[in-house]
Amino acid sequence: MNIQQHYLTKNKCYVSPKIIKPVRLMVHSTACKGVMASSFLKTWNTYQPGGRSVCIHGFIDTTGAYQTLPFNYRAYHCGGTCNNNAIGFELCEPSSYTDRETSMKIINNAVEVYAHLCQLYGISPDNIVSHKEGHAMGIASNHADTAHWWNQIGYTMDDFRKAVKDTIKGTNRSVDVVLNTSYGDESRWYLEDAGDGYVYMRNKKNGLYLDVESSGNGTFFKTRTKNGADSQKFRVLHKPYYHVDYIVIEPKIAPGKYAAVEGNGSPGAGNTHLKLWDDLKNNQQKFWGKVASDGSYLFVHTYSFLYVSVVK
Repeated sequence: MNIQQHYLTKNKCYVSPKIIKPVRLMVHSTACKGVMASSFLKTWNTYQPGGRSVCIHGFIDTTGAYQTLPFNYRAYHCGGTCNNNAIGFELCEPSSYTDRETSMKIINNAVEVYAHLCQLYGISPDNIVSHKEGHAMGIASNHADTAHWWNQIGYTMDDFRKAVKDTIKGTNRSVDVVLNTSYGDESRWYLEDAGDGYVYMRNKKNGLYLDVESSGNGTFFKTRTKNGADSQKFRVLHKPYYHVDYIVIEPKIAPGKYAAVEGNGSPGAGNTHLKLWDDLKNNQQKFWGKVASDGSYLFVHTYSFLYVSVVK
């Protein structure tokens, strides 16, 4: 996760800094549905936003993470003693608290940021708390975040702390999906029932699941740790073409859009990425499926004859 620096140079916490030694991390959410980081980066870059002494170390939304203070500057983010020794980020909220896809994209971005901070400062993931948990500990003001939102998607702070731990251990990760000449384990996919005609696609080599985190054209396909989100659910659809059927791969989060080969691939060329795109009605989105002896599936691009694979 590339944390972009957008320091709030006019904010009181930046203008008159107090140096802290971080020993804890706090997770906040903005309580402003549908408002992303770019808006806060503008409105909070004043001495006292809204007439209040408030600041945060950064914002996280669907596009990434934005650092607004040096991490060793005290931020007024929790309304309690936790300000003196904790780094806090605000997670921007989706327009609907039940929008699991948008929620998980923001949360997954946050997992990467907090894992980085844990490693940077030697902080245990067990010392990550929400604002609500901080209040129960007597170190923060009475706020409900992030439970008021995460409860709507069945996600908890324990889930978050575990995801951070897994990221630090290297088990919560993502790997690019490409075309390759190999038909080994990196090109073999197990299809697991995801309900309603959809499947999860688990790669044999790395054990991760096919994922496309956004419905926008040009979004890269990756494999990620399984999270149960619709971004990891797909329909493998058969379509007729004269006397030969072919396959398209349609994600649940983007009906009518399919996996497309970047540049259509070139026969014999490897490491061509897969991206999401509208129905192009051409060879970029056509595949054949083959069942291997181990019960896994091989997906062959009909133009280049290369296999859907993961980066080794």
